[in-house]
Amino acid sequence: AGGAYGGSGVRAGSGGGRGLTPAGSLPEAGGERRQVTVVFCDLVDSTGLSERLDPEDLRELLDTYLGLCSGVIEALGGGVVDQAGDGIVAQFGFPATQEDAAAMAVRAALDIPRALASLRARFAAEFGETIAVRVGLSTGVVVVGEAGSGRLRQAGSPVGETLNLAARLQALAAPDTVVLGEATERLIRGRFELRPL
Repeated sequence: AGGAYGGSGVRAGSGGGRGLTPAGSLPEAGGERRQVTVVFCDLVDSTGLSERLDPEDLRELLDTYLGLCSGVIEALGGGVVDQAGDGIVAQFGFPATQEDAAAMAVRAALDIPRALASLRARFAAEFGETIAVRVGLSTGVVVVGEAGSGRLRQAGSPVGETLNLAARLQALAAPDTVVLGEATERLIRGRFELRPL
């Protein structure tokens, strides 16, 4: 509701497809079809930061940022399923089914910029750098289970259009804001203040 979530805005994006697989298609062995809300979080201007910061300072920034984001996500019942560089992919609704998975995902997305406040203040004071994130959310049916092979095998990784849509929505977000797709918007309508894009 209203101003309960500070300066972070929640935006309802038009999101295109619903992340569904055609009727009659089955997941690969070991996979399970589940509705989840995917959160895709990315550090703004990470390439520029890598050019301007000493590698040790950059490493400390990334480690702290990833730890803070993971802590927020896990505290609200989600799980980080992938991390590459400064990008984090999390899901709500698997492995434990959550009736309010979409709302918990939105709360996590709104809490992440606030959790970075001390990191932001420190890097502004020491290096004159602005630290901000963009977050995209999408809800839909994915196949979850082990993915990959050998050493690259991951447990619980979602596969499907929902993941790709969350990444595209993240790219549309202004710094320290959240953009979500239509399916997520329908599930959380009335619980948050939304602004259509």
